[in-house]
Amino acid sequence: MYTFENLKSVPRQHREHFPVNLNLRVHRALSWLKYAEAEKNDPDAQFIFLSIAFNAPYAIKYAQRRLFSEQKQFLEFIGNLLQFDSVKQLQTLVWQQYTVPIRILLHNPFVFEPFWSYQNGPITED
Repeated sequence: MYTFENLKSVPRQHREHFPVNLNLRVHRALSWLKYAEAEKNDPDAQFIFLSIAFNAPYAIKYAQRRLFSEQKQFLEFIGNLLQFDSVKQLQTLVWQQYTVPIRILLHNPFVFEPFWSYQNGPITED
């Protein structure tokens, strides 16, 4: 099991080989992982902190955000994870432990981007 304690030294060992921006994103991800681990009695907070930690390494700010697809970045990130997961731990974890929560999340309109685009006015109901 990967924890903050056994992961925190890894980026420090390789810091000089990576861009400053990547080092910062990894540092943020590990910080949020540490917060999630501290929330053992609050699964909602733990889920939120783990979500932030998960997004931190691949999320990049762009001046003209519309030129880039965040979904494309996410899919590339997941693809990279799956490439290195030779024993299929991620796939097993998702299908065995998180099938129901994932289905609930997928049926929640508040996490569906077009829902918010309609609420905020850029698109119509059609």
